[in-house]
Amino acid sequence: MFHIFMVDLVPIFIIMALGYISGKKNSFTETQAKAFNKMVLTYALPAALFVSITKSNRAEIFQDSTLTLVSTVVLVVLFMLSYFSCKYIFKRTKPESAVCALIAGSPTVGFLGFAVLEPIYGTGTATGLVVAIVAIIVNAITIPLGLFLLGPQSSANSSDTSKLSALYSALKEPVVWAPVLAVCLVMLDIHFSTNLRSYI
Repeated sequence: MFHIFMVDLVPIFIIMALGYISGKKNSFTETQAKAFNKMVLTYALPAALFVSITKSNRAEIFQDSTLTLVSTVVLVVLFMLSYFSCKYIFKRTKPESAVCALIAGSPTVGFLGFAVLEPIYGTGTATGLVVAIVAIIVNAITIPLGLFLLGPQSSANSSDTSKLSALYSALKEPVVWAPVLAVCLVMLDIHFSTNLRSYI
């Protein structure tokens, strides 16, 4: 365990510290930072999730149904706990509480999932499935919920429209639909050939 911590996890914290320092020193412009985020969330992570999941089979998908349920409950509970704590204990406004919940209750699995889990559990399909499950929950449930709480609440109709719009926007993100598509392909027993898989 100590070896895993020193060899695999410490470098991650060092990189995070370097990122924090570079941000403080304005080493990267806001445009460059947005480009990095877009590269990870729009291309790199969806592709990694898709490839990892398509290497699995139906049995592995069903085996992770418990993980999906537990992850959904835990993440939503932590999100709401953060929201209500900020709102009623720290007396913040509704938008401020929503931002707090988004920060505290939405793990950055897209950036750190593979980096943390692969050294510990290996590069098998299980790691990709875990990252995919949490990424889908965060992007399809907690983030739209946070955006809904942030949005204007002038009427019931506008609330419903805002909620549906946030959910639709989340579902359009590659980090959401790519793993969902991969799961559908696995459930339909559609697999890439070995030769093609070696290239992706």
